[in-house]
Amino acid sequence: MIKTILVPLLGDKLDESVLGFAYVAAAQFRSHIHVLHVGRNPVDDVLRLTTGDGFITREVWNEVERGIRRRRESARECFDRFCKARAIQVCDAPKAMSTPSASWQQVEGNLATEVGMQARFHDLTVVGRADDTSGFTPRELGDILVRSGRPMLIVSDTKAAPKAFETVAVGWKDTLEAAHMMTAAMPMLEAAKRVVVLIASEHSDASAYGQYAKRLTAELKWHGIEPEIRHLAPGAVPVAEALVDAANKAGADLLVLGGYGHSRAKELVFGGVTRYMLETANFPALIVH
Repeated sequence: MIKTILVPLLGDKLDESVLGFAYVAAAQFRSHIHVLHVGRNPVDDVLRLTTGDGFITREVWNEVERGIRRRRESARECFDRFCKARAIQVCDAPKAMSTPSASWQQVEGNLATEVGMQARFHDLTVVGRADDTSGFTPRELGDILVRSGRPMLIVSDTKAAPKAFETVAVGWKDTLEAAHMMTAAMPMLEAAKRVVVLIASEHSDASAYGQYAKRLTAELKWHGIEPEIRHLAPGAVPVAEALVDAANKAGADLLVLGGYGHSRAKELVFGGVTRYMLETANFPALIVH
């Protein structure tokens, strides 16, 4: 069951979309939405603006501080509008409620580190993927995914939040990450009206497809789910794009995937599908590492 949802707001144009998707999940599971704003340390921003001699002007420092303050105020205003529009009660402790609740917190520190650590204590984290001017960067998303070990819903403002996650597509690959993903996403799958499992073959031998389809169907039936199993044969299109295209054609509200990645020499290394979802895809994706 998804009872606590972490929603980091950056004070940019994606905040409303992120809150909208979080509310869909919260309404389905009567969850608490904890909104977090991480303010940058002015020194961090200033260091990126210094010249070779290491000096900055008072005007530059003041502008950095104004930018940090504007983002914080924008995030708070978005949170207040969100709660008012949906009549959401703001509270910091659990209460017997039949509707979602919400809380606000602001801290200062490193964005990915703070969000990643807090995400460990929530059932779901909802974040916005970066475009040119807003959202988390792919590197930040990857860092949060690895740090938290919890399901992360990545959204953009190109696809509006649905009324509910009624149709959920699942990208399956016979790996530990996919097995972990299936367990973590089970509340979403059980709540959905349709579950479409997409099995992508990386080679022409489709003999394993029937075996996976049979086992997945049997397992999901124990959870009261009658899945639709679809085989994505190898082709000219990369697997990641094929999965997103198939999810779109199935009318899915959400695509669930295992997050394939690890740290190597202090660098995050991700598989092709995970990297595509972090960097490029404009389809709501629930990723579990």
